[in-house]
Amino acid sequence: DEVIHPDCTTAIESSFLGKLPISYMPKNHPEDIVTKIPLEISIRFNNVSEVVDHLTNKKKHLDDENTRYKVLDDYFSHRQSTSQLIVNKLKEIR
Repeated sequence: DEVIHPDCTTAIESSFLGKLPISYMPKNHPEDIVTKIPLEISIRFNNVSEVVDHLTNKKKHLDDENTRYKVLDDYFSHRQSTSQLIVNKLKEIR
């Protein structure tokens, strides 16, 4: 149901599969080398005990699924028909 990642495309892949991405990034991790999209669509923790608590106690963190899917749509057309997008663009060219 959930996938734990530090900061990688696994978050994107898991979201496409309907899994909730969880990012564990230690507090001292340099932010200037972090990838934006995987963290935007993930529940983020910077403490291992918070991740363990989330998983063991089944305390589901409030996930804004609409925000997550909007990010995916903005970059990947996640909920849209790619074929229809292409057809619409071709119609605009005529």
